[in-house]
Amino acid sequence: MKKIIFSFLSIILVLGVVSVSAYALFSSTATVSGLSFSTGNANLQISADGTAWNSSFELASNYTNMAPGFSDSQDFYLKNTSLSNINLKIHTKLIDNSPAANSSAWNVIGSKIIVTFQKQNGAVWNDLASGSLSQWQSTGFEFDTLALDNSQKYQMLVTLDGIDDGDTSQTLSGLSFQFVGTQQ
Repeated sequence: MKKIIFSFLSIILVLGVVSVSAYALFSSTATVSGLSFSTGNANLQISADGTAWNSSFELASNYTNMAPGFSDSQDFYLKNTSLSNINLKIHTKLIDNSPAANSSAWNVIGSKIIVTFQKQNGAVWNDLASGSLSQWQSTGFEFDTLALDNSQKYQMLVTLDGIDDGDTSQTLSGLSFQFVGTQQ
């Protein structure tokens, strides 16, 4: 029985050596070179006039001495200038850069100042998202999608809703809307 096992192992060893030798004798290599890989990015730009694009800009309007019936708007543009071929879903949220100074005013007028973002379609402005300053600060809203290299004209409409005599002389300052474009 030992002779049979030894013979069997010898045959397997010979086959293994022959196979490795044949592979070594009959192999060839081809190389692909000059490759490079780079990742793209998501890039959302903003503009006051649709020609000069930046990552931020300041509105021309300061909303002061607002009274019942107040309404004002500011136009702006957003553009998807990503390197990657992606659509950007736009989300915006209100950021309070002066929380200590604004703490008492949030409870008084934060729910009474309404901001509506609108999108221009031809000569018509369509509402995309609307809420009080408090809502914009707490959760924000998604309001549009931009395809690669597309820009869109928007409008921020500010109105005052239901102010009382006790609501006078309140100020919220140092606020910013932050627009975030996320790959869709």
